[in-house]
Parts: sequence; structure tokens; C-alpha cells
Amino acid sequence: MNNILIIGSIGICLGFLYPLFADGFDEPIKIFNGVSIGLIGGVLVAILERYAFNWETRRIGFRTIVMLKSLCYLLLMVVLIVLIKGVNESFYYGEGLVDYLYGSRFQNFLYKEDFNIILFYSLLGIGVIIFTQEMSRKMGRMVLFHFITGKYHKPRREQRIFMFVDLKSSTSIAEAMGDMKYYNFLNDFFHDITKCILATKGEIYR
Repeated sequence: MNNILIIGSIGICLGFLYPLFADGFDEPIKIFNGVSIGLIGGVLVAILERYAFNWETRRIGFRTIVMLKSLCYLLLMVVLIVLIKGVNESFYYGEGLVDYLYGSRFQNFLYKEDFNIILFYSLLGIGVIIFTQEMSRKMGRMVLFHFITGKYHKPRREQRIFMFVDLKSSTSIAEAMGDMKYYNFLNDFFHDITKCILATKGEIYR
């Protein structure tokens, strides 16, 4: 839930700031469009990150999952931008939705004005979210956040409970399986225990 609130808040901020870099705040509908796209887009991205691209996708390679997410979010943002702008502005200008979508104002937006810029701006923000999410998953929960905020540069005392896990007969297993199979075996082992560790707010250390 915290992840949804954080990404949703980021979406609102990005949506509110967009008119500042585009046409300005001369019309309230532009601010409302930006905030609506940012909020709904941010919440949907957070939900997809939580439930669609969950811990099971750890088995997928970094490059593959980034490309898959980028394509998914590209389609999502195209649909969102068209629907939200269409619904908001058709109501704002007192036109029917279908008439507005086929009208000159919306057609100019698609082909001559800000559609490509808004799409690029949205994907840029989502790209940052994708990168930080994936790096956080690869490095370990909260490790990237602590690194950015400088926690590791300011030592302090903490009370921690450590659990040491050892694989019984790991040396003989490695000799029997060979390097590649043993490496895959270790990956499967850490993948299987990761869900339980994250569910109890634990961290994997080394």
C-alpha cells in the first residue's frame, strides 16, 4: 500500500509540473489533465508493479523485464492520455465525447501539438520508477534508498536479529552438480526464500 501511495504522489507531482514546462497555467483544464494523468497513471503503475510484476519476475533477466515493462506502460499511457484528456476536455468545453475526439481541437493535439511531448514526459517519469524498482530488487530491499540518502556514510548503532543459513554439504553438492548447475541451484534457493523474507520485512545480507 505504501508503494502505491508513494508512486501515486510522484505521479501527481509530475502531472502538476508538466504545464509549467509546456503551455503554462493559463487554463485550469491543463492542470487538471496533468494531475489526473499523473495520479491515475501512478496508481496503475504501482498496482502493476505490486501484483503483475511481482517477486516471481525476479527469474526474468534485467533487460527483458525492463523492455516488457516499457512496452506495457507505453500502451497504458497512450490509452490513459487519450481517455483522460478526451473525457475532461469534452466536459470542459461542453461537447460530446465522440464529437470531441473527432473534432479539430483533439486532432490537433494528437498530430500537431503536445501528445508526443506528454507521452515522452510520462514515460521518462515511469522509466525512472522502473529503473529504481529493478535496481532495488537486484540490490535488496531498501539498499538503493539507503545508499541514495547517505545512510551508509553515517554509521550508527542498530539492534538487529541475524539468522545464519548454511546449505548442508554445499561443497559436496557443488562438486557433484558442477559449476553451472550449482549456480542455478543457488539462484533457485534464494528465489524460494526471498518471498518469506520480504513478507516479514527482513533483508538479505551477503
